Amino acid sequence: NDLIQLRDVRTKFSNKSTYHLCRGASFHVHKRKLLPYTLWTLADVADENNAWEIVNSRIFQTVALSMIYNKCQLYKEDLEALLYGCSQDIGKYLRAILDLFKPGHAYILILKNAELNKILEQIAISLGPAVDHANATVKLNM
Repeated sequence: NDLIQLRDVRTKFSNKSTYHLCRGASFHVHKRKLLPYTLWTLADVADENNAWEIVNSRIFQTVALSMIYNKCQLYKEDLEALLYGCSQDIGKYLRAILDLFKPGHAYILILKNAELNKILEQIAISLGPAVDHANATVKLNM
């Protein structure tokens, strides 16, 4: 899984270097429950009752995979798929990102997109406590 290799050590989500696949692990700790959780992998552990955490982590997953596989282009349809079933409160950040798309445009560029970066920074800050909590469970599994 490419998302496991991403590290969330910086909030420059509009820079390509943020998305370098650089985390390594030996086969001894390659089990998911022994690796630290990040903004990109929180959705994999979040309780289904925490839809807010899942949706916002999926935003990061969508952005990261778009950087890696879609030539730094974030497609509107990928984000709209996340919006399905979201309450107004849960989809707040997602709607803010969708508002960045100009009418008739299927994608926006991620690189050097200050407006997108600002929204992603807000999401990252709000997800921080959830990531910390998830990583506390990783420590217990070691």
